[in-house]
Amino acid sequence: MIKENEPSCPQEENLLPARAGANREYKSDLFSYLFSDKPEHVIDLFNMLQGTHYGADTPVRIITLQNALFHELRDDLAFIIDGQFMVISEHQSTVNPNLPLRCYEYSAEEYIREIPNAALHRGALQQIPTPEFFVFYNGTEPMAEAESVLRLSDAFLVPQEQPMLELTVRVINLNHPANEEWIARCRLLHDYVVFVRAVQAYQRTGMALEQAIACAAKDCIGRGILKEYLLGHETEVAKHMKLEWGWEDVKEEHEREKEELRQQIRNRDFRLSEKDRQLDEQNRWLGEKDRQLDEMDRWLGEKNRQLDEQNRKIHELMTTIAWLQRT
Repeated sequence: MIKENEPSCPQEENLLPARAGANREYKSDLFSYLFSDKPEHVIDLFNMLQGTHYGADTPVRIITLQNALFHELRDDLAFIIDGQFMVISEHQSTVNPNLPLRCYEYSAEEYIREIPNAALHRGALQQIPTPEFFVFYNGTEPMAEAESVLRLSDAFLVPQEQPMLELTVRVINLNHPANEEWIARCRLLHDYVVFVRAVQAYQRTGMALEQAIACAAKDCIGRGILKEYLLGHETEVAKHMKLEWGWEDVKEEHEREKEELRQQIRNRDFRLSEKDRQLDEQNRWLGEKDRQLDEMDRWLGEKNRQLDEQNRKIHELMTTIAWLQRT
């Protein structure tokens, strides 16, 4: 059972410097930092997830991708274990239904990096590490299931019973009581969950995030939870908690700018559409005027023909009268 202490940290006692603007993504930053630190942590996590028994000497290679634009980790933890499995995982406070598509992108990029292009054109089968995709959820919104699955095919415009391309992501609810015994098999994940719950408990008292992080760290050290990291790596922990204006805020600003640009494009498209409608209306008006002019030309042509016929008859009559007068 994962135990939680009642929040008791006074406002003035800080383990870590509480700077303004703690990043709301502190959980995913810390998650990546903790599990990328030592190979045995990744091995323990994989054994817990898959029920395997890989030893501490199992080769592990961290392949966590980085976003060049924001200099941030694009997936919280990605690794290849024993050369057999490629695991891509993310920590989420809100489950994103687009995660299968993101995992598809991440895995494709990694396979492209891992496999020489020439190997794809040889006659021999190019074997690749088996992909596994996980999401660890411990947000504040209730989630009924202990575990659920997200599928890439859910995003397809045309649903298919047997899609030709599929990717599944296991969503593991770290808050669900049914998962607590299972989580305890990986000590670092257990301690990480305890720490995050402590932060959330302090936040529920109305405490600011940066202060809640500091007080939760103090509590956990007293209980031997993540003590090695919270005491021995204060600088790294503070860095990965990002107790300053974080890249998430930069992304939000970037998204706002993109939305403003999209709105400007929609407004421009509307104006252009209105102009096109007006031009179409004008073209229809001009077309109608052309039709009326053509009709008038035909009417005038007919009148001219009738006048020519009358003139011809008058000429014949005058000719006949002149002949009679001479005779």
